[in-house]
Amino acid sequence: MTLYTLNPDVPADHAEWVVDDTADPPQVTGARFEFVLPVISELLTSQSGLYAVTEPLAAALAASGMTGFSLVPAEGAPADYADNADAIVIPTFYGLYLHGEPGKDDFAHERGAPVGLVLSQRAADLLCERDPALSEMRWEVDETGRLTRDPL
Repeated sequence: MTLYTLNPDVPADHAEWVVDDTADPPQVTGARFEFVLPVISELLTSQSGLYAVTEPLAAALAASGMTGFSLVPAEGAPADYADNADAIVIPTFYGLYLHGEPGKDDFAHERGAPVGLVLSQRAADLLCERDPALSEMRWEVDETGRLTRDPL
């Protein structure tokens, strides 16, 4: 299986998962993001390495049959220290919780790392078709997330 990584826009500084510790095992039930820049892409990430998708992309992913992720409710607000915080418009979005295995599932983290996006070809194709700007940041990688070829 050919694997890819994408480097999406990073409009959020801090982000964290909301975890229900009363469940056995604990379950990710949501996400919180603090934005420092406007959202300009359907796929986004934070400086802390959490990924999120806008509502239209969430619907497309839910209908795609792809594996390795869960969509969880997310909330966001401009960070207190953001420049022009009043101008930051935050669309409805969902946390993209990755739990797949690289090379087996469509969505995964780099093997051995809690960050870094590893995608199947069909996942990378879907994301790049929806947002052609992502094609400029699409690289072939191995299961650990290391580049295996020059950028496409």
